Amino acid sequence: MSVHLTVSSERFDHRCHMVAKSLQKAGVATALVTPGITTIGSHKTEQACLISLPYDDYGAGPKHKQQLAELWSSVSTDLNLTCAFLRIDSRFAGCILNFLRPSACVFSKPTTPRTKP
Repeated sequence: MSVHLTVSSERFDHRCHMVAKSLQKAGVATALVTPGITTIGSHKTEQACLISLPYDDYGAGPKHKQQLAELWSSVSTDLNLTCAFLRIDSRFAGCILNFLRPSACVFSKPTTPRTKP
């Protein structure tokens, strides 16, 4: 089982050193950071960094959710990020903000229940 967090920014270096240092600063003892490229729209690319975290520390339980919230708070502030893609095995895949608190994701559109006329 695994937990993956993908972050991207035009400011990241091609080896994701900034991200690794931010994780270290946040107190993350074990993580694998893999560089990549993200395409946004048809004209913009950003350096992406895939962060692989230990499931035992950042899985889907309530304790893990709090640990992810603390990690995201630290890393997003340190790196000036607004969102990241989170995948927790087959349990969750989407905006980390939707995982932490669905109403916090600026990319989510609120749904309104349909009423019969």
